This record gives sequence, structure tokens and C-alpha cells, in this order.
Amino acid sequence: MCLCICPATLADTAEEPESDWHFSLGVGAGVRTNPVEYASDIPIILLPQVEYSGERFFIQNLDMGFIIAENKIHQFNFLLTPSYDQIFFDRWNSGNFFIETERSFLGAASGSDSETLQPGKGKDEAFTDNSDLSLHKRRMTALGGLEYHFSSRQMDWQLQWVQDVLDIHNGNEIRFFVSKDWQHNRSSLKAALGWVWQDAKTLDYYYGLTPQEAAAESIYHPDANVSTLLRLDWNYRLTENWDLRLFTSYRQLGDEIKQSPLIKDDKIVTSFVGGVYHF
Repeated sequence: MCLCICPATLADTAEEPESDWHFSLGVGAGVRTNPVEYASDIPIILLPQVEYSGERFFIQNLDMGFIIAENKIHQFNFLLTPSYDQIFFDRWNSGNFFIETERSFLGAASGSDSETLQPGKGKDEAFTDNSDLSLHKRRMTALGGLEYHFSSRQMDWQLQWVQDVLDIHNGNEIRFFVSKDWQHNRSSLKAALGWVWQDAKTLDYYYGLTPQEAAAESIYHPDANVSTLLRLDWNYRLTENWDLRLFTSYRQLGDEIKQSPLIKDDKIVTSFVGGVYHF
């Protein structure tokens, strides 16, 4: 989970504030690969998009915030956004319906607790001696903090610092993203590259293993780490209301996550192709 499309155009909001809602619905086929052992990939069929841009307050799907200060190229915000990693521990959640937004990049998290996973044999048979134990629930949380966005003619730059505000794991994240847009006739393409640093508390909550979950030799407590992300989003305007959309993103997991006995793959790939109707 940016390369933010700001809730309102920076140049315009400084002069003529507007308030507006925008709704769209994507229908197609997609999938988000799941790197967690014993968990299936996450199907994506419907993609609702909800946006609101006010004079100061904005909403973009599950992200919301308040503009502290802005001018034509700079913007400072308070930001509230869901956590991301929890979606891999629950097959059906909002991760099935919300993919990476321009703001959160990583994506949305589930609004419900994760299903309890029953360990079997995994990496190095980590749970062989603990087949009667279950993983603790990896719960979603809300991340709140500050966001800085810089917009130039060539690229957009975004820096976020967010922390757990619901006292679930008390972790912190720092996110840095850069993106660029191309427009040609009815086609548009956005490419984005990002890095996300997560502290030890965050990674330990989602990817660590406690003595209650694994044998002594398999207990795991990851340190802070950085993941790399790449996103491509192509749209083609078919009619006034319909777009054709092709979306894909790639997340390369950091070493501290990859070494967890819970993880079977070192990457996450999200793809979707379909039509988008704008209401």
C-alpha cells in the first residue's frame, strides 16, 4: 500500500475551493497474490471508488484527511488510513474490493478480524510440533499521521509518517513515493515507485511467531525493514461514463518479512482488468 492525486487540484483549491463527491464502480477480473502460508490468493471482481474533495477535508476510498496548508505545489495533511498487512490473514475482506489508491498505494485493510489459521507443515516444518495450536488474530488498525505532497510538472512526490492510533500493535510506518502521469488522447497512464519502512512492532505483530504459536526453535521476532513497491495504472476512455482499466502492482517484501516461517513467497502481485462506470 501515493504518488498522490490530491483531493483537489492544488492550484485550483488555493483560489476557488470546491466540494464534490465522485463515485465509480469497476467490474472485471483480478487477483492479489497471498504470501502467507496456508492462505489462498485474494480474488478481485468489483472495485468501488468513492472520493470526496472539500475545502479542507477529503476522502479517497478508506483514506481520509484534513489539509493543514497548501499552495500550488506543496500540500501538508493530517492523514487517517487503514493498515494493509492484515488482509492476507482473511480471505474475504475489503481487500477484495479496494486496491491501491493513489494516496495509500499499499491498499486497504479489512474491517473485520482475521480468520484463525490452522497451522500445518510449512517452511522447514515450523509448526510440526504445534499442530494443535492456532495463530493469534491479526487485527486491522487505523494509521494516523502526517503527509507531505510535492507536485511538479515532471513528477509527484509524497512522504508519509503514520502510526497505529488504535493501540493494536503501536507500530509506525514511513512511506515515500514518486509518480508520473502520461496523457494521450483517450488514454492515461500512471507509474509509481515507492518504499515503505515498517518498524519492529508492526512486523512482529503480523509476521512474528510467539511461543504460543510455534515450537521454541521456530519463534520469530522480525526487526524493522523496508519493502519496495511498483504500480502501473492504465485507463482508456470508452464513453462519457465508461473506462477500460488495467491495473497492476508489485511489492517486493523486505528480508525481515521473507524470513518469517509464515511467509511462502517474497512478493505480492495485484492485477485487475475490467470496465469502470462513472456515476
